[in-house]
Amino acid sequence: MYSQIKFVIKVLIISTVLSVAIVYVGPVLAIAPTQFNALLAIIIPVTVLIFALLWRSREGEKITD
Repeated sequence: MYSQIKFVIKVLIISTVLSVAIVYVGPVLAIAPTQFNALLAIIIPVTVLIFALLWRSREGEKITD
């Protein structure tokens, strides 16, 4: 029970820090609104998630073997 509360608090803190960084640091970054930048904004998180899930699935196979 305690570990679940601890996990939720960590997620809330990380989310808050990320939100504040987006609000205050985001406007400072001069990223041009081009099609290429939009495409990168879509493809990069998806690619990272794919590799993370593949890595995790391979780790699960190693444990069960």
